[in-house]
Amino acid sequence: MAQIMTGNKGQSSLPEYVATFFIVIAAVVAMTVYIQRSIQARIKDSRDHMVSVAAGECGPDCRAAAGISGSGIPREYEPYYGRVDSRTSRNSSVNADLAGGADRADRQFYKNTEETVETTSTSSQLPPGAAAGDQYGK
Repeated sequence: MAQIMTGNKGQSSLPEYVATFFIVIAAVVAMTVYIQRSIQARIKDSRDHMVSVAAGECGPDCRAAAGISGSGIPREYEPYYGRVDSRTSRNSSVNADLAGGADRADRQFYKNTEETVETTSTSSQLPPGAAAGDQYGK
C-alpha cells in the first residue's frame, strides 16, 4: 500500500503550473507600462529628429507658406486648435384643454407640448501660429 502512494508525483504538478502561469501573466502585465513608454519615447525622438531636419531645410518662404511665424518650427503642434461658434435657439408652446361632456366626471384633460431646438455650429481648424498666441489663439 505504501508503494502505491509514493508513485503518484504528478498530482502536485498542476497547482505549480497554474501558479507559474499566473506569475508570468502578472509579469507581462506589469511590463506593459514600460513597453508603452519606450515606444512613445522612440516616437518622440523620431519626431524631434524630423523637425530638426525640416527646420534646417525650411527657409522663410517655406515657413510663411506653412503659416509658421518666427524663425523656428514648433517642436510640438497640436492640430486640434479650433474655433467653434455655436448658436442655439429654442421655441416651445404648451396647449392645455378640458374636453368632454357637461358633467365634471366625464371631462378629460389634454396637454400638448411642442418644442423645437435648433443648433448651428461652425468650426474651423486654426494654423500652427495659434499655439504661439497670435490673433487666433486669444
